[in-house]
Amino acid sequence: MPEKKKSVILICGSSGSGKTSMVEKICVHAANQGMLVGGISAPGTFKDGYRFSLDVVDLATGERSFLAQRYFPSDITFGPFGFSAEGLVFGKNAILKAIKDQIDVLVIDEIGPFELMNCGWASPLKQAALSAIDVLVITIRPEVVKDICSNFFSSREMILIPVKEEARILDCLFRVSLKK
Repeated sequence: MPEKKKSVILICGSSGSGKTSMVEKICVHAANQGMLVGGISAPGTFKDGYRFSLDVVDLATGERSFLAQRYFPSDITFGPFGFSAEGLVFGKNAILKAIKDQIDVLVIDEIGPFELMNCGWASPLKQAALSAIDVLVITIRPEVVKDICSNFFSSREMILIPVKEEARILDCLFRVSLKK
């Protein structure tokens, strides 16, 4: 019998739709199920109705680093955001440590056009996709799902769930983790 593909749960929603809040719920749910969670979340602040800044949080340790801000002076930019080189390294290291530690659930919040340009979390995402970790949880915007999936996840079973379907996301996480 062929080996079952490892899974990637893609939590899909637009900017400000609650993807990062869902990541927090997933971490609590997974911990309550006895699963080890690692990776990153990217909580942000809003100003005048627009995302203004982002931090990156190591989900294994709770440590936090500044990641980006609108019009922040930086050599690393995407759209109106300037990125902190230190924040990017911090996030990459958190993802790579989770892969090395072979945690149960690896979360990466969020993957998008920046990664399609081989920036941001692209390098550790490629390693995560090929890793022995059974379950990846990725937050993503609808407009990049097809390109992200074809570029990063061809070796994994892809499960796309809208962010607003909380019960389905948590049930899927539980069912996928039981297949180990």
